[in-house]
Amino acid sequence: MLQSMGLVVEPQVDLPAVGARVDFRLRDYRVVVEFDGRAKYATAEGVADVQVLWDEKRREDRIRVARVRGGADHLG
Repeated sequence: MLQSMGLVVEPQVDLPAVGARVDFRLRDYRVVVEFDGRAKYATAEGVADVQVLWDEKRREDRIRVARVRGGADHLG
């Protein structure tokens, strides 16, 4: 969708300054995008592992420098 709008999308971009990797970046803008669903956090039994949640929280805290945030509800 973004590429059809003429935007250059770079997938899986490392951000050394914050020690994290994001799902993608819009190359010509200062925009990074993370899109994670529930499956990322669940074990085979469907229950989230405490360590997985803690690690993700710490990673997200490092990249939470964005001024604008949205979720799946904002995609339309």
